[in-house]
Amino acid sequence: MTTLRVWMVAALSLFLFFPLPALAEFGDCTDPAYLSRFPDAPTAGSILCVELFRFTVSTPGGAREIRAIQDVAGDWATPPGAAAGVERGAREAAAAMAALGNFATDDITLLLLDDASSLAPGRQPVAVTEGRRDASGALPGECLVTLYGLTPSAAGDEIAVTTAHEMFHCIQYASLSAGQMGTVGGGGDWWIEGSAEYFSAFAVSGSQPFTDRGADFDASVDGGTPLNAMAHEAGVFFFWWAGTAGGPGQLMDFLRAMAGSGGAGAQRAAMRSVLSDDQWLNFAADYADQGISHPQGGGLSSLPSMRETRTVSGDATETLTLEPFAILLGTFDYECGTWGHTLDPVNPNLAATLDGAWADWPDEVDARDGRPATLRFAGMHTGDSDEDVEIEIERRRSCEPCAGTDRVDACVSGVWQMTSGGPIEWMRAQGLPITNHAEGPRYATFLSDGSYTAAPLGISLTMEFEDTRGDAIGASTTAFGRWSAEGGVLNICQDAGMVSGTVTVTTPEGSFSGPVSQDGAGVLSMPYTCSEGGTMSTSTPIPGMAPIQTGYTRIADAPERPSEP
Repeated sequence: MTTLRVWMVAALSLFLFFPLPALAEFGDCTDPAYLSRFPDAPTAGSILCVELFRFTVSTPGGAREIRAIQDVAGDWATPPGAAAGVERGAREAAAAMAALGNFATDDITLLLLDDASSLAPGRQPVAVTEGRRDASGALPGECLVTLYGLTPSAAGDEIAVTTAHEMFHCIQYASLSAGQMGTVGGGGDWWIEGSAEYFSAFAVSGSQPFTDRGADFDASVDGGTPLNAMAHEAGVFFFWWAGTAGGPGQLMDFLRAMAGSGGAGAQRAAMRSVLSDDQWLNFAADYADQGISHPQGGGLSSLPSMRETRTVSGDATETLTLEPFAILLGTFDYECGTWGHTLDPVNPNLAATLDGAWADWPDEVDARDGRPATLRFAGMHTGDSDEDVEIEIERRRSCEPCAGTDRVDACVSGVWQMTSGGPIEWMRAQGLPITNHAEGPRYATFLSDGSYTAAPLGISLTMEFEDTRGDAIGASTTAFGRWSAEGGVLNICQDAGMVSGTVTVTTPEGSFSGPVSQDGAGVLSMPYTCSEGGTMSTSTPIPGMAPIQTGYTRIADAPERPSEP
């Protein structure tokens, strides 16, 4: 028993003084067969390997080792500081891994080559990683990274960033499914490369000059490239996402939700699963505002282009085509006036702003008297096919003074309801045989800025003569326009609005129906009186006949901007 106890104590002592080995033994870097496993492997026997550094990092799956190797004769050819840059990048990446939470990685070997002369002509990569696991899911034990030292990007600071980027690919291979990592080069590059850009930007101090992909992202957006068809420049999205979702601690969960197949449809479905339509639209709007920050702090070298620009000078229908997961930015520049909008579909994934605050596309833009006349918009459609958004634009008010004057009467300003007289009573007074009629309440809003709105109105009317009957059913749209008042005369200048309906005439010979439509635009001047007690009367002249007398009661003070009562 004593002997056993001694051996047990000795065994525990060994564990105290000698750390557990990493997941697997590293390969022999002097073995050509081992070297041939590296991506873009050097010619067998062409290098004599020497180890540059080795250290251990703690991970949720246990201790892992990270090392770097190099051709013993290659250090003369690589730029000064390249090897030191690789070590700095590896150590800073290892330190940043803890922030990822639940992740996995194999041991990592970084092979620093002096050049890429063995590659196909024209192919000069910065680095490449092989971390695939076999189909059974067994751990191969080692992720292999090839770094090229004899390239313009191999200076110490930049190769440190490149090293961290490639090490994150090792994390991806170990943490995600073979199907997901099989989308490299087949649809998944946007999240595989984009998230690696984010990790290297986050992990390595001074990384911003080498991970600021703002200009590249601008070019892709301006070319109409969907986010899921991008590569490294998609790091801009991950900068934004991490800044809004709480940083690197959520990154692995995001990546685990990505598609296990490379088709665009599968990628888009995964994208919809991780963010709502509003969040995707917020990303587009923040990008338009240059509001995306680098993980090390500060903005990006991004100058978003408002590539869709429209000038609004009259009634028109404009069409915006939203492509799946492609950011669309642009402007509508309005000539002087008040402009109304009707969108089809009603709720597209579009946001707009006149004053810097993003919201839904406005029902109305008032571009009079120095008010903002340029509307910026951002769109991010999340469907699987293009969506055409039709924007019907109507000039509701012009900028010309109504009836030659811009004077207004403060007494008229307010919301009014017709309470006596009006067209029906006038027609009865003229002897027309109205046997039945129905109409809704009549409301009009007069604002102190000289604009007015009349609410829609539905009406039905029947007139019966000796052997003829007439029936009319109609409705008016919202009327918009301008008003002025001077010398006891109220002027109404209607810029938009119409009446439409159906008239049926029945005679002994039969019944005949037909549609009617009448634009209401025009200028009407009429004497009026207005009292501070909240009543107003108008006298609308009718050539050759008695005027139409109408009484109104004020039911509310005028709102600050035009409204539809």
